[in-house]
Amino acid sequence: MYPGHPWEGEDYGRVEHEWYLARKYELAVMFKVNLRPFLKFCKDFGHRSQELTMKIAARLSTLHLPQFMLGLNGKIYAARYPAGYVRPVREGTDMLEHIAIREEPTKFAERDIRAGWQPFVKWMAQKHPRLSVFMAKRFFGYRETKNNYALMVSRNALRGLGPGTIYMGSHFRTMCLGIPFGEQALCSFVAPHALGNMNFFEPFLVKFKTFMEDPEQISPDLLDKPYAGI
Repeated sequence: MYPGHPWEGEDYGRVEHEWYLARKYELAVMFKVNLRPFLKFCKDFGHRSQELTMKIAARLSTLHLPQFMLGLNGKIYAARYPAGYVRPVREGTDMLEHIAIREEPTKFAERDIRAGWQPFVKWMAQKHPRLSVFMAKRFFGYRETKNNYALMVSRNALRGLGPGTIYMGSHFRTMCLGIPFGEQALCSFVAPHALGNMNFFEPFLVKFKTFMEDPEQISPDLLDKPYAGI
């Protein structure tokens, strides 16, 4: 159980935590969000909607979500970045690269996670994938989670299906926020149940929904802080 866990100090907190970890339980929430005000706000004031979404996600994750993730070995490790997203490594491919983002004193900055891997770790992953997964499970769980993020944001997936598409998913190790394409959307939030019960995540979800539907409430310092993409 990580320090500051919402079940810390409860009589059955530790056993519930271990129980949910062992069974790999997840919780999932779907909630309506009117994205029209946010999209109009971005257009009117010259903000890139993807960048502003990630700035909001990084700030709210830092404030309201546990900054931890689960390794292949089932243990919990600290996440270096509060949020991130995935994108194709090149046009026309189904392979994805993981981009992390965090807030620094003067900017929000992106980082390509795998680009920062040590040469030996890259070699193992490419040449001996099964052995690298075995080693991550048994001996080097911290390396598998190194430089990763606590919250994955998936935005505008399956855009070709048009507005009204609903999707959700998770890779169990982090929390995931899904934002479908369209002005009115059913967004999704999925998280490992061992990180907390449903209501524990309500402050994050309420503020995210509020910023989408009433973007005037987004703090000026967040809006003005530069975004350094890669």
